[in-house]
Formats: sequence, structure tokens, C-alpha cells
Amino acid sequence: MEKNSGSGTSGKYIIERNKKYLNQVQGTPCTIEPLKLLLGLDSRTAFGKSVLEGTVDPTQLPLTKLQQLYFKEMKKTEQPLIKKVKNKISLDEMIYAFTKCKEQTTTSSSGRHLGHYKVLTVSDGEDKNEDLKALSLEMSSAYNVIINATLALRTPLHLWE
Repeated sequence: MEKNSGSGTSGKYIIERNKKYLNQVQGTPCTIEPLKLLLGLDSRTAFGKSVLEGTVDPTQLPLTKLQQLYFKEMKKTEQPLIKKVKNKISLDEMIYAFTKCKEQTTTSSSGRHLGHYKVLTVSDGEDKNEDLKALSLEMSSAYNVIINATLALRTPLHLWE
């Protein structure tokens, strides 16, 4: 039986998405020489293989120490991830994350930034206004339900694509 090569319907959408979004990285180290040539279009090169096998010697390349470390640490492992990705985020965790992010951080291609969410977590000088507090909590809860639904369904909102 042949393995799924990603050529099915979902594979097609993933490839199209990757083409669109990964082309935005132009100018980063892997998109310029010498890494561009060494990695090729899909990293299935001798260099790419040596990275996955852990035999690469990045010290021979014009890379920063951090970039060299990055390629040394990319060795493929058969070990499972130590900590699984959570499939649910609590309301408190979400609110805490919003308070820690920069307001100007863009969250989607629509241009919406975290300020739209962060405003629900900061004081507006009306802290004693119970109606405003309740509205902020209700709005935050609605966002939390939406986020958790997308995690549970494993389907991002079109706005996030």
C-alpha cells in the first residue's frame, strides 16, 4: 500500500497555503545563498540529509553562531515530543497571553492586531464599572470558545488562514 504523499485534497490545500505564506520569508537565511543552493527547493539534498542525520558541519558556512546551532539542533529524532501541544486553552491563560503580547502584533492576514483582544484585558479607568467588567469578561469568553473550538476541530478560521 502506498503512503499518503500529501497529494489528496487536504495535501493540495496545505501546499497552496505553504506557497503563499512561505514565500513571505524571502531574504531570510534559507532563501539566500549559500543555504538556498544547499537546501534546494524542498531540502531533499545532500545538505538537507546531513542536517537531519546530525552530520552537518555548519561551521564551514558563513552563518552566525546562532544559525550554526540551529542547523546542528535540527537532527531528526525518533523520540516523541516530551510535552504534547495542548488542545485547549483556559480563559485565564488566554487573557494572560493577551496581556503579555505587544498590541501591534498582527494576528492574521486581515491586519487585525492583538489590540482588538488586549483592550479587553487592560484598565480603561472604569474599573469599578461592573457592567464594563462583565462585558469584557463575556467578550473574552466568546473569543476563548472560538479559539478552543478551532483547536478541537483542528480547523482554523478563514480569518486566520
